Amino acid sequence: MTFGDAQGANALGLPPGEMVIPDIIIHSPTGEVRFVGEIKTSWTTDLGNLWSREERRFLAQVIRYMDVYGTLYGCASTYEQTVFLKRTGPRSFQVSPVIQHGTPSQANPIKTSLRECFFAIATHVMEDQNWSYGGARVGPTLVSDIIFLEAEYSFSVNDNLYRQSQ
Repeated sequence: MTFGDAQGANALGLPPGEMVIPDIIIHSPTGEVRFVGEIKTSWTTDLGNLWSREERRFLAQVIRYMDVYGTLYGCASTYEQTVFLKRTGPRSFQVSPVIQHGTPSQANPIKTSLRECFFAIATHVMEDQNWSYGGARVGPTLVSDIIFLEAEYSFSVNDNLYRQSQ
């Protein structure tokens, strides 16, 4: 397993015709990209407000990477805050609660540190054969649809569903 930036990790090349490069990836020893992520600065992005247009744009960027690379999992991070995403359908995604960079690990009540989250997702995508998305790719319109609310899609955050329907 390799965790690093897409250009320095010696992953397999981009899918034909694509020019999208995530900031971070996790890939297998054979070069299959199994996890993608994007990082922004904390002073321009507030992941605690996922429904604002700018934050939707940020999530849409990660979702586009997930679509291009065929992964089920991705993350959006500001170094201060991180959310993990899981694709559940062509236009459906689950989003984790926001994890603060300094969240300590504790047993009661259960809190998971950011390092533990990255370790868990890395272990999952490397050991489980269910890391790829087998459905049809949506393509570039997925980004504009989410940003401009032009098509039906849904996000589930903390069991609260946000749905946009035409």
